[in-house]
Amino acid sequence: MQISFSSAARAARKESAVTGRIVLSTLDVSRLRSILSAARQKPRRDHDQLDDLRDEIEQAQILEAEEMPEDVVVLDASVTVCDIETSVCSDYVVVSPSQADVTKGRISVLAPLGTALLGYRQGTQIRWRMPGGIRSLKIRRVVQPPSAGGMRWQRPEIPGPNDLHSTGM
Repeated sequence: MQISFSSAARAARKESAVTGRIVLSTLDVSRLRSILSAARQKPRRDHDQLDDLRDEIEQAQILEAEEMPEDVVVLDASVTVCDIETSVCSDYVVVSPSQADVTKGRISVLAPLGTALLGYRQGTQIRWRMPGGIRSLKIRRVVQPPSAGGMRWQRPEIPGPNDLHSTGM
């Protein structure tokens, strides 16, 4: 019997759900839904990965940003992940697709590893299908982005024409 990519990924995820459902903030859910909507508009070979992320969102425990535990992988979090079989540890930041740059350790939430990490807590072991097969990983460290007034992410302010000051140069 052949198992589809998304079925295998979900089965692997179920094996690792030591702490139950993943945890997402309302802010991240809003951002993720926008990312998924934009990704669906573009031609992609791997719609299964989009389905996996959508399924994760639907099954997640959703909390307000100020209620999020500090050790949960959220968008823009820095994460240290160790491969259990090889003992190799790597540092990543889970970001939106437009911010992804693998050479700088910035992985897209739409990449298999980004989807696998999102919503899990530091210390959790997960199994997830990657392009090279199923990998067993342990989340060693999570550093969430600085919060501002309980918000994990805010749009950057763009100065208006009246906000620019002459420096006399």
